[in-house]
Amino acid sequence: MKQKLAACLLFAACLWAFSASAADESANIPANVSANPPADLGRIIQETQQQRARPDHFRMVWWMPSHFWAAVLHNVPVDPQEALALLDTHTIVAVIDAKLPSSGAPVFTPRRELAESLVLQVDRQGEWLAPLEEEVQTDGVRIFLATLREYLARQFGRLGGGFEFFLFPNRNLHNEIILSPRHNQWLSIRLQDETFLWRLPPASFFPDRQDAETGETFPGNYRFNPYTGKALASP
Repeated sequence: MKQKLAACLLFAACLWAFSASAADESANIPANVSANPPADLGRIIQETQQQRARPDHFRMVWWMPSHFWAAVLHNVPVDPQEALALLDTHTIVAVIDAKLPSSGAPVFTPRRELAESLVLQVDRQGEWLAPLEEEVQTDGVRIFLATLREYLARQFGRLGGGFEFFLFPNRNLHNEIILSPRHNQWLSIRLQDETFLWRLPPASFFPDRQDAETGETFPGNYRFNPYTGKALASP
């Protein structure tokens, strides 16, 4: 069952990845999605990844919350709740860190070195959390991540081979959720000398809101019209 659900998650991921050109070695994530994607999947991808690019160096950090996978599973014939149970207790973070020489292939930072410097913090006074050791990952999650990494390495050129996936705990000792992307929180991910910061919740996790009086439309994480101060209708 774990292998079957992992395969379903991988198939879903391939739906949005399939249309990206494998020949374009500058592509770091899929630029397009399937013919009938959920309306907000592209926005979710944009809001959950950050990049730092220089002529000689490329770095990307991409956190993949359950809302991302729920959108990916939109067109897949599998029970989303059952499939998402594989990922429910963890936060997945994908990382690429590569030196780009003027000639030759990218030089990727080894996974062990990435793991030593990668930490995650929820809210600015929260504890910095280290990624879980691979040995404690469940079989289903381990199979899924290994297969997804292999797929990206085949499909996305030289940079695709540099994807590394890390799991962070998302429940504390009292089984309470640590990172809830739909709540007002800060998410910080630090990799070596750089910090990637997200203010939650992302707008793409909610339908757009409309001002009933003016007809203006605002991102889903807005509660008030920024020009008039009036409350917006709930999505």
